[in-house]
Amino acid sequence: MYKPPFQSSSRKFLSYGVYHQVRLEATPRTAPLAGAMEVANRDVKTAALAVEEADWQVMRALALRDAADSGLDAGISAFGRALLDHFGGDRGSALYQRLLPHGVSGINAAPPATEVKLVETLAAALAEAGLPDALRAHGPVLIAAAQQLAAAIAGYEKAVRERTLKTGDLQLAKDRWITAYTRSYGALVQTFGSKAMAETFFKAAATASAQDEPAPTPAEN
Repeated sequence: MYKPPFQSSSRKFLSYGVYHQVRLEATPRTAPLAGAMEVANRDVKTAALAVEEADWQVMRALALRDAADSGLDAGISAFGRALLDHFGGDRGSALYQRLLPHGVSGINAAPPATEVKLVETLAAALAEAGLPDALRAHGPVLIAAAQQLAAAIAGYEKAVRERTLKTGDLQLAKDRWITAYTRSYGALVQTFGSKAMAETFFKAAATASAQDEPAPTPAEN
């Protein structure tokens, strides 16, 4: 009796599981054994769909995070241009160096969470700088954009944690599936007194289709 390796895709588990379940259901003598396999198949399918949905939510949250990051980058770039214009293009000005010691790229190239902190520091320094109101007005705008990015980062991290939990649920469902599949084989051997007869209720490995190949990663199951 062939059992899919644990790392196989949920599709492969269901391919073998559904075949076995229906073979049990189609034979009156073994129909009472089909219930456990039906539950195991349903659990794997439900868990796999939950992982798929979690994957989509991660991608959505990632896109929102990156969009917020781009928005903040644009705000920093606009402020940098305005500040440079104010000093006549002189990046060596003491105040310019205090506000943007590493230039615009020093903030925009930072990881998202670090960028939020850098912008908060910049906005605080800008509020105390002796600059025209038009330049100081960039501060609240940057803070709002930084807060939006911080919220998007939190949303992305939450989505990743949720996907991790759902992936764990799928692994547990697979483990229960393997247990049910193995016990079913034992029950069939006991019922018929023949391993050869029991084997006929299981999909042979040689008949596996291209769809049965293991998924590249557990998260993609």
